[in-house]
Order: sequence, then C-alpha cells, then structure tokens
Amino acid sequence: MGNNRYLDIARQLMRRIVRGDYPPGSSLPPRLELAKEFQVARATIDRCIEHLTSSGVLSSRHGSGTYVNESGGIKFNGAFVSVGVAPQSRIFNWQHYSYDELRDKSRRDILARHDGVIWFQPDAEALEQWTEELKGRVPQVLVNRTQPDVPCVSTDHRGAYREITTERLKLYPDALPVLIKLDAGSAVLRYREEGFIDACRAEGRFYDQLYLPMDFNAKLQTLRDHVWQSQRPLLLVSVSLMNTGAVMRWIGEKNFSWRRDVLYSDFDNDLPDYIFGVKVSSYVQDDAGVLAAAENKLAAIISGDDISPDIILSFPRRINGDT
Repeated sequence: MGNNRYLDIARQLMRRIVRGDYPPGSSLPPRLELAKEFQVARATIDRCIEHLTSSGVLSSRHGSGTYVNESGGIKFNGAFVSVGVAPQSRIFNWQHYSYDELRDKSRRDILARHDGVIWFQPDAEALEQWTEELKGRVPQVLVNRTQPDVPCVSTDHRGAYREITTERLKLYPDALPVLIKLDAGSAVLRYREEGFIDACRAEGRFYDQLYLPMDFNAKLQTLRDHVWQSQRPLLLVSVSLMNTGAVMRWIGEKNFSWRRDVLYSDFDNDLPDYIFGVKVSSYVQDDAGVLAAAENKLAAIISGDDISPDIILSFPRRINGDT
C-alpha cells in the first residue's frame, strides 16, 4: 500500500463500524493500541483518524479519545465516475468525476483515496487501463461493462429477451418467430440475440432472421423485399429500437392486425403511443436498479461481507404494450 496504508486501515475501521463493532457514540481503541495492532507508526494512525474525521465518520475529543459520530447511519465515501451526475445514495457520499477530467493520471490517483469506486459505463480506455491502475488499491465495481477480475453489475439483456420470446411462443404456438437484427455488432445486441435463440431452442421452434441496415429507407425496402417462409402470424423480436420505425411503417403497409397477424417487441422503447400509433411491448434499462445493485455490491466488498458473485445481472423494466 505504500503511502496509502492509512487508507487501507481506514477501510478496515469502516468495516468494523458498519458491522457494529464500534456502534455510534462508542469510542475507538487508543491510537497507540491501533498502531500496535496494524503494525504501523502512530503518525499513520493519526492520518487515518484525520481522514475518517474529515469524512464525518469520527470525531476527536481532546483528552478523551476518538468517537464514532451519532450520524444515524454511516456512509462510505465513494468515487462515482460517469458522463452524468452522481446519484443520491443511502449508502455512499458520492464524489462525481467525469471521464474527461480523469485523462490526467494525477487526477486518477485521487480515486484511491475513496472507500470505493463505481465506473458507470466506462469507455475502452477507462475499462482496460484505468481499472487496472487501481487494482489492489481500492475496491471497484463496473456498471454495464465487464472486465476480468473486476466485479460488475450489468443489465440482463439475454434473460429479458429469453423471457419475452418464451412467453409469446407459448401464447402463439402457430406464429413464426423472426429475429429482426441490426447491421451493426455489439456485445449488448449479441446478448439479446442469444436470449431469443435460447427461447426458440428451448421450445423446439424454428425461427427466421432478418438483418436491417442502418438507413431508414433501406430498412423499409429490406422488409418489403424479404420473402417470408410462412403465411403464419409473425412473432417479430427486434434487437433494437432503431428498427421499430421501419417495422411499424411496413406493418401499416401490410394492413396487419396486432395479435392476429403480427406481434412485435424491442428494447429501450418507452415512447408514448402517439409516436407509432400503439404502445410497443418493450424492455427499458432500469438504471436505478442497476446502480442500487452496484452500490450494494461495493458496500459489501468494502465491509468485507461480500458473498455475491462477481457478475450480477439486473433485470430491465418490462413494458407491456399493445404489440
């Protein structure tokens, strides 16, 4: 730990406070006793106490000792790194950092002074390099990204697509399942595709796939030109909201009736019904749920009570629409 040994001791004391070893209003052991326990100089313990005092966790009374504040609930001091603002939290006092300001390595070193770090959707540089710099120095949790040996909380895209596809396959056993794909690859889109395929395989159903290009008119023409393999009702599942406008235009041209001729679902579609004329069945990313799971994970790591897996999947919010 080098010069950050005082931070390591501060985290260990925080674990004890959170566990109730040192309840609010109680005193900590004398500083010389702590120095002997942790095998450090008295000055290191002084710096540790100063850090926890400035964080509002402890207060020192001259000639009396050091006490846990009667705060009604101790919070950890965390670094929240994102392109947006830090959320309100019952567990953490967040200090927000943007990815742009952390491109200076001297600024990134500040992160190690916190009890823990949450990286919200980090870019490739932050994911592959910056998280590596902090390993062994401070607990970290990733949100909606994965990196070996770094705990993460991510939206369960695969599970969501498996659920809605399975549900509809059972309700409409005569329908032809069709995966509407996007002519652009990403890990998230692959997870959604895999969820659709999982459901079809589990139900023993053959399915069709259709790639749509990025351009709207080209999407529409691709739908018009496609030769469908069956005259049965179509169960369309799109990997992206980006396909929905063209699909809706094509369905209107075909004069299809919902739930008789066609069913449709996508992701991230919480648009009002006047946009497409109907409320689309969809999943919407539950950022609040993902962040709550990430906070709980980080707090458990800091407290030394973590028994959850290193990859936690959080289910998105379901929207039951007209399609």
